Amino acid sequence: MKKILTFAAATILLAGCINYKNENDLSNEITSTNIDIGMGGVGVFTGINSTSIPGFYNSDSSEPATEVTTLYSSPNTLMSSQVAAGNCFYIASDQVDEPTLGPHPYESEAVTAAGAPFDSLLSGIRCDDVAPSGTYSATVNISFIAGGKNYSSIQSLSFTK
Repeated sequence: MKKILTFAAATILLAGCINYKNENDLSNEITSTNIDIGMGGVGVFTGINSTSIPGFYNSDSSEPATEVTTLYSSPNTLMSSQVAAGNCFYIASDQVDEPTLGPHPYESEAVTAAGAPFDSLLSGIRCDDVAPSGTYSATVNISFIAGGKNYSSIQSLSFTK
């Protein structure tokens, strides 16, 4: 009995000395950018460089694309009212406009726009030219599994039109 307890204590001691990286936190990998989408429309989008996450693949890859789930919450009053009016949208990882908070589970699309600071779209909010001027905001929870590991991040999105 004494040997088992000694072994268990040693195992706990060793585990306490290991410096683990928080592999679930995407915060350091996500980049956000405001984009003029033309004809008065604007938005803010988030993404990553696919090579920074082992096992993450876009839809243009020869590997199966990574499914990214976005769940939006806490839109400000202006964002909420303009989504209801059909003038603003939540963006899913497949670059499709969504009129609801989600969840939206879609494959990650490659970003091919020149000058984009990332190659994989994760989320975004955008408004058409008919939306009134003001500040638009929402929170998004982004999650996916890549390389057998769960990743997630909560991002605050905001832009002024």
